[in-house]
Amino acid sequence: MRSLYSFRWRRVGFAAATSLLALAGARSIGQVPAEAQVDPLAGVAFNSRHTDPFTELPEGTEILTPFGERGVFSPDGKSVAFMGQGYGDAFEIDLATRKVRSLTGAIPNRGFLRVQYLNDGNFLLIGARTRDGDRDFLRRNRMELWFLDKAGGKGLVPLNQRLFEGVATSRLSNRIAWMEYGPNFTPFKSAKPGYVGGEPKPDEYSSLYVGDVVVTAKGAEIRNRREVLRKPRTDCLPEPQDFRDGDRELTFSCYRLKGRISDPKGSLITTGVWGVRLDSGAVTRYRGDNFTNYSEPEGIAPNGKWTTVECGRYALAQWDICRMDLEPDSRRIRRITQVTEYDGTRATNPTVSPDGKQMVFQLSNAAEESGVGRGILLMRLPAWTQQPSIPVMPLGSAGE
Repeated sequence: MRSLYSFRWRRVGFAAATSLLALAGARSIGQVPAEAQVDPLAGVAFNSRHTDPFTELPEGTEILTPFGERGVFSPDGKSVAFMGQGYGDAFEIDLATRKVRSLTGAIPNRGFLRVQYLNDGNFLLIGARTRDGDRDFLRRNRMELWFLDKAGGKGLVPLNQRLFEGVATSRLSNRIAWMEYGPNFTPFKSAKPGYVGGEPKPDEYSSLYVGDVVVTAKGAEIRNRREVLRKPRTDCLPEPQDFRDGDRELTFSCYRLKGRISDPKGSLITTGVWGVRLDSGAVTRYRGDNFTNYSEPEGIAPNGKWTTVECGRYALAQWDICRMDLEPDSRRIRRITQVTEYDGTRATNPTVSPDGKQMVFQLSNAAEESGVGRGILLMRLPAWTQQPSIPVMPLGSAGE
């Protein structure tokens, strides 16, 4: 099951949100019953195979690196950047030579959780400035953005921006998107044994922002910050995923809680797939959330017409990777990987190559912390994924 990550935020001088933006964010995204959705994993025999999935990879799939997690393609598609491990160093592998180089091993740092490419080929890293808590506390409270020059001439540059979870990067420019909590958001004060801090209040909110990373003589900075979506904490917590439609829209997940935060076992969390128009704040639901089917967008086609989705059974915390066409309440969703048949296994963190023909992803154990990987896999995407759209599936179908 997904974990909840929370952070303490600094206040920054953003312009006040427009009344239209506030109105759009105030509307509840709402849930969709599982029976009203296509189920791309209907009929799958979960946990029926008791062998090692790494030794039975399908044709067209290979182990790119035997270690690492959270792989992403470079803008030219010639390399993949990835994390060696959580709170560790970032690496890059050349897809032609398979040579691996460390990006951060020679730079003093406190460890990173994620690495991303900017459109100009420079790197964004997400990590903590200090190590004043355990790994769960740091992930919820201390993560911030860092810039790393691809030529290595500027060193590691803090962008002075904390954030929740991941960052979305544009394929057209150095535009990025992130989520941060509002100034009145009550942070969670501890990571274990449960979440300690106030229960959600109606006046607490979190927001999605966009901005541009501008390289300067001294390093880099974020300019043109702008709030594009605000959600009450009592509704859900948004996380940006990918830009689409000429950077006029941003896909996002929105994590909904079930149960009390103060419960020693923690709150249950699920999500679906949405998009927000960056000019108006209007939200489109592409796949609603419920506590039967888990659907988290991760990775997008070069033309922005479809997204890869972590799709699976919420109760088992086991996902496959699906392709889903981005249309309202989409019924065009189909499974790409077939790993949920293996004992306690899930496929996560997919990204699609710039030409749309390959995908990197990872396998992990369902009981592990989200984001943990056991090496980076490279898949040649099946021919059917290259079609402009896939067939509409009947409700409850397997989507195969």
